[in-house]
Amino acid sequence: MIIGADKKDPIVESLDGIPDEAPPSYDSPPVQYQISPEKQANIYQSSTTSIAGPSTPRPQSASSSGGSFRNAAAWFSFGAQSRTDREVKTTVLGLVRDVVKQPSSPAGVSILQSCAEACRVRGLPFQSIMQEKSMEGHTPLYWAIIKRDTSVSLTSENSEVGVIDMLLSFPLTEATRSEACQACLLQSDEELFQRLRRSPGWAKLSGSDDMLLGELPDDRIIVQNDKLDDDNGSFAVNFHIPHFQKRMRISHLINEEFIARGRMWSLSFWVNTTRNLGSWHLSLKLKEHSAPTHVNSRILVAGPKDSGGQKRQPISIPLRTSHSPLTPSVWDGLSVALEDSSRGASLQYDGCSYINPDGSLDVVLQVSLKRSDGECHIM
Repeated sequence: MIIGADKKDPIVESLDGIPDEAPPSYDSPPVQYQISPEKQANIYQSSTTSIAGPSTPRPQSASSSGGSFRNAAAWFSFGAQSRTDREVKTTVLGLVRDVVKQPSSPAGVSILQSCAEACRVRGLPFQSIMQEKSMEGHTPLYWAIIKRDTSVSLTSENSEVGVIDMLLSFPLTEATRSEACQACLLQSDEELFQRLRRSPGWAKLSGSDDMLLGELPDDRIIVQNDKLDDDNGSFAVNFHIPHFQKRMRISHLINEEFIARGRMWSLSFWVNTTRNLGSWHLSLKLKEHSAPTHVNSRILVAGPKDSGGQKRQPISIPLRTSHSPLTPSVWDGLSVALEDSSRGASLQYDGCSYINPDGSLDVVLQVSLKRSDGECHIM
């Protein structure tokens, strides 16, 4: 599209308005832009069709977006020689701010891609800029998560998902991951939280898991809140854990995280490498940003049906608070040695009948958020 003297592209116009004589203050209002109706064509087609994890959005050509947007190199080279890196950064932050304010706009991904290209041309660290707490004390990713419409499934082709995927397409710092967790927790967005955990910028295998598996294991986590006792804050979680025994023996840790009842949790199987060497344990913990609570829970492992097609007596492992509620902590949680439970120790043995033929383990966690009376009343 050729921009005439009397009708400029709004983004070029926003750049053209930056004064040459002095860089703007970081405290100045963000650059605003308007997207005309003809520029609302959907330029993003999500290649992700399941919660298994997002793919990195691919840059769109001008023709694929109907000529609505030129690439960022063209936008930011408009008088670029007279602009400082600080001015370009300020403009980028202004554009990104508007994108996360309207994450459902089809133009969002294209604008983010173009901002990334503009930063690349100028030698600016786009990944670092996107992880600065530049928007009301938070990162762009935090606000993109907060603004997401949780009624829209992540399996649908959706511009909001595309914006979040773009902000997850590079390695994230620990602080950025913590903020993203907090945003998912505030939204009670378990579906997006699982997507985040498997994103390119988030997930990272340990050295031993990388050698053993080569890629992220296809662990599946399904949280069930429906049809349970809401007054007791009850919920259940189904876990499918591939290569269970192999991962325990070599990596010594399997950690699963999820959001349920307004809290973030982790369920871990781990091998003690300090005291009682080699013993296998199970732990349930609260993660940061979660409110303390009493817990009355149990782990159930039913295993596959026996040779006669009959269900086995499940392994049942209780995990309960006593006088004090469970609080968020890196170390403290509810822990038990598998060998302390009837049949629990069998999960360590070759040929265990509770392990699926493909080496995976299916586990159900049932939880009631109330003080224990000695029984687990959940279902």
